[in-house]
Amino acid sequence: MLNEANNVLTNFRIYPGMNVYELKWKILDMLCRQYPTNATLEEVYLKADTLNRYYSTTIFSILQMAKGIINIPDIDQRLQNGDHTLVKDNTQPDNDIATIISGHTNYSFATKYCACHNPAAYPIYDNIVADFFVAAIKSRHLTCPAIIGLSVSQIRNRMRNDYAFYKDIYTAFMQQYNLTSLTYREVDWYIWTAGKLLKGLLPAPSKNRSSVNVWIAGRKQMPQLPQFKQIFQLVKTKQ
Repeated sequence: MLNEANNVLTNFRIYPGMNVYELKWKILDMLCRQYPTNATLEEVYLKADTLNRYYSTTIFSILQMAKGIINIPDIDQRLQNGDHTLVKDNTQPDNDIATIISGHTNYSFATKYCACHNPAAYPIYDNIVADFFVAAIKSRHLTCPAIIGLSVSQIRNRMRNDYAFYKDIYTAFMQQYNLTSLTYREVDWYIWTAGKLLKGLLPAPSKNRSSVNVWIAGRKQMPQLPQFKQIFQLVKTKQ
């Protein structure tokens, strides 16, 4: 699968709009390198607002989020340590990014915010990636000690609420399919792009494209991804 992943990563930029995803991530990476700490409201607001706009993470009060982030105890040290409870701490509410805003659980935002600061320790949560893992587990293409004794619905629910559990599955997938030489971000791009291709949601790279042909053109790419074809046929990707 590593060769397949490298092929997708090499060519994914030719699909319309994909180069923009990479550019946005580079900009976020640049911001976090320029402002690595989380003690100043202006700097945290800038990073949180940019992330929210780029990835549509539906944070309706960036100011409230930014104020909450700078008040999390030892946040910079926890980010450096790759502390998974910084994403969502199920034992100590309000000690994490996901539950800063009362009444809301901003789990996806929290994983992305942590990943921007320490990409080697934090894979981001994405519905397409989670759906892929569920389909892979359901079809017995992916095994992981953490899932033993759990139903598919329990696995899906825990991935959305227990970051350590989600990371365990993510890491197991990378190990099982020899993808450990890639970064979490590269694996995310691989699964996301392959999923879109296999579901016919990306047009084939061509100068003459129309929205009418997007579905058909994307379907034609399926033979290029033999490892994913069987699994992604089980994934219900939202259009």
